[in-house]
Amino acid sequence: MKKIITLALVLFFNTISAQVNIDFNTQQLPSNWTTQGSFAMSNAAIHPICQQNSLIGSFFTPSSDFWLQTDTYTYNGNDVNINMTYGIKDLYHDLGVSSPFQKPELFLEYAEGNSNNWIEHEEISLANINQSQTCLTYNTIISTIDLQGYQTIKYRLVYKSPAQTGTLYLLYWSLDQLEIGEGCVSPQAPQGQAHQTLPQDSTLADVVVTGANLKWYADEDLTQPLNSNDALADIAYYWVTQTINGCESEALMVMVHLQALSVNDFDFANLKAYPNPVKDILNISSEQEISGIEIFNLLGQRIVDKKINTNTTSIDLSVFPQGNYILKIKSGNNQKTLKVVKQ
Repeated sequence: MKKIITLALVLFFNTISAQVNIDFNTQQLPSNWTTQGSFAMSNAAIHPICQQNSLIGSFFTPSSDFWLQTDTYTYNGNDVNINMTYGIKDLYHDLGVSSPFQKPELFLEYAEGNSNNWIEHEEISLANINQSQTCLTYNTIISTIDLQGYQTIKYRLVYKSPAQTGTLYLLYWSLDQLEIGEGCVSPQAPQGQAHQTLPQDSTLADVVVTGANLKWYADEDLTQPLNSNDALADIAYYWVTQTINGCESEALMVMVHLQALSVNDFDFANLKAYPNPVKDILNISSEQEISGIEIFNLLGQRIVDKKINTNTTSIDLSVFPQGNYILKIKSGNNQKTLKVVKQ
């Protein structure tokens, strides 16, 4: 007696370094996957819940193994997460077959990308054959210990028929959802000063940050990527991550202040801003005439804009919350930027 296998794959697992992402309801079998036995797409109503289209497997006989094998993927050194949703339809009893039988077995296997030494991870249960109206689930992890030393990896689902003669079990198996992807151990954020003063016309590449495969963003949610050659804005915030083994880190926030190229510390002879830290009144003095004072909070908002023409002035900061502020002192076309801590 011959046996029919029906496979319908939907790959939905979303990881940072996802390896497989296919929906057989809308996509064809990838041309870079390989099979043992013939497989073809069909919209046969095999399973009323778990699939629309199906990947139909070929007929086969006892002592046969048939498999669906993925492409080879780069392995980045993390646990591999595998999740499936699938359905089973029992044709044995539907057809009224009464001969003795053995159930087939389904296994998940993996191998090094350039090897044919397949390692059996574990068996996928086909036990709930009466639940044709229910989508079953399968979840597993291939650990980094098992994959130690791997540079590449491939996977396959192997359907093994029993070694017997006579009637085989008739079963439709609809593998509706399958996700295969590496989980991530998030690396630490890049290292760097949270507040940096740079010359005008600087770019993101000029910001001093230590990390691997840096990625810059214009927003805290990391939805607006930037290029390293993008020009910096004054009193602006940027977020930077690093990516290690395919896993992106949390972001480091950097506040940038641009300083005019003509500014020279000696232009502000005996410049003083005190006390710092300050609770109430911040005093500012210089031997040069000060033309303006600006203070920014760490959101880049200007909270003080004072025009003066004197060598000394004071600013009342008592109404502002505790935290770090940016003090910008102007004298003609020159300016000096300092950090002020409000207690």
